[in-house]
Amino acid sequence: MEHGYSVRLSKIVKDLNVELIYSPYDLNDVKISSTDVNRPGLQLGGFFEYFDSARIQLIGMSEYAYLKKFDDKALMKKLDSFFALNPPVVIVARDL
Repeated sequence: MEHGYSVRLSKIVKDLNVELIYSPYDLNDVKISSTDVNRPGLQLGGFFEYFDSARIQLIGMSEYAYLKKFDDKALMKKLDSFFALNPPVVIVARDL
């Protein structure tokens, strides 16, 4: 849900003390405008209808356990399909 405001991703990373692993963009240039967060289990499983690519994506224990079931080739195919949706940020939680 949008409320007409946005927050720079650099502020979120700093305020939450998130460890940045990789970003192809300057975090000051990425604006988050959705207050909703998505757990992308369905998308990692191949279901992309109704997906809101503006949301922060959160990979937790369930999504991680699901992804661990696949060999490298299948895993890369799933991740490529997911990242092709261009989410603004993907957070991998629980030190995974």
